[in-house]
Amino acid sequence: MLFAAITPTAVTAARITAAVAGALTSQGAPSAAVAVVRDGTTIYVRAFGLRDVARSTPADARTRYEIGSITKQFTAAAILQLKEAGKLALDDPLAEYVPSFPHARRITLRQLLDQTSGLPNYTDAKDFVRRAGEPGSLAEIEAMIAGPLHFTPGTKWEYSNSNYIALGRVIEVVSGMRYRDYMQTHIFTPLGMTHTTWIADEPHLRDFAIPYWHGRENHAPLAPSPPFGERWAGAAGAIVSTAGDMALWDEALAAGRVVSPSDLKLMQTPGTLANGTPTDYGFGWLIDTFDGEPRIWHNGGTFGSSSSNMLFPRQHLDVIVLENQGFVAASAIAGDVFEALYPKIAAGAHAVGAHENPAITARAKRLIADAIAGKIPASEMAPATARALTPKMLARVSQQLASLGPVRDVIFRKSSPYGNDEIYVYRVDFAQASLQFVMTIQRATNLLDGIWFKPE
Repeated sequence: MLFAAITPTAVTAARITAAVAGALTSQGAPSAAVAVVRDGTTIYVRAFGLRDVARSTPADARTRYEIGSITKQFTAAAILQLKEAGKLALDDPLAEYVPSFPHARRITLRQLLDQTSGLPNYTDAKDFVRRAGEPGSLAEIEAMIAGPLHFTPGTKWEYSNSNYIALGRVIEVVSGMRYRDYMQTHIFTPLGMTHTTWIADEPHLRDFAIPYWHGRENHAPLAPSPPFGERWAGAAGAIVSTAGDMALWDEALAAGRVVSPSDLKLMQTPGTLANGTPTDYGFGWLIDTFDGEPRIWHNGGTFGSSSSNMLFPRQHLDVIVLENQGFVAASAIAGDVFEALYPKIAAGAHAVGAHENPAITARAKRLIADAIAGKIPASEMAPATARALTPKMLARVSQQLASLGPVRDVIFRKSSPYGNDEIYVYRVDFAQASLQFVMTIQRATNLLDGIWFKPE
């Protein structure tokens, strides 16, 4: 009997394939395309499933997907290119370039880039889904966010697509080119991203993955998603690409072929609030940890797509996942790929701590679910804690947690005494990210003295 040579490359590919196939089955997404870059070289590109369910058309390496908010990385890079050319400065006020934009005099380009402007998010408008299929315009977006700022610029962090819509217009004003023409001339063509295009081009693409969604309810039948006008997505989310082209993007960024090494570091370093507190967001990149390892990443989603571009600096590894179903988690698949390649790291991260109390763990799970729902019963809390967790604060926490997708696992890590309390620490794996959940319980009354989430 003859055996094929089993090489490290073959083992790596097999692990990736098994991880993606399993995750895709559990998610029920029609298709996904995956690319993996290690040490600056693409080592894996493969597609799974159907790009067109009605016609049973399989996805392949050339299939194009909407990448959603990963577009923000390209927008941030273009702003930095213009800075390097001496055409703008990051601390310039937005009003210098787009005076019509709401609150433009109070907001700097840097605050737009690192999501600390306080601008309301136009995609949160109640009628956004209905209007997104219309042609749209910058003026309409400006009108949707013309109300008060959510906070004084620079004092808080809040994700808002409006920030990057404004930056897209800055690129046009400074360069004298349409946003999409600037990207084609200064990024796509120089990097050889020949399969990267735009939402407006989708009707003419033969290799496009049809976006699917369940409508407003996850239990509804899967169907093609409603249209998404390019002007509505704009510099915040209008790019369509392939897994292979996205791998070229990651390679070029790391090699200094898009922006200078110092500006790349700026992109991938957390911003800082006015009081000196760091955020977990750079310029188009989130910065946190996964399984205890440093991670730099961004996800994306449109009505019918989910995407993730995830870098692990310590492992010199990039994982790109593109899917054609809205409200699923491409980032969860990217995490599964990482864990398949580094099983020892995954085992350590998912190990249950010693001396777990099943009753306390059950309570922790109920509280996590309550926090996601935005309603923690007052009967669970000490009076001071109940007063501190105001309805407004709980609503904000609920919104932030809900954006991470469904909970996949809750893992006990440790417990320890603290004065008259006992502290319990858990790892909570959401579809999009992992957080540490901490609660302190009074020994005498069994009431909560404190509860909070923080990066794992």
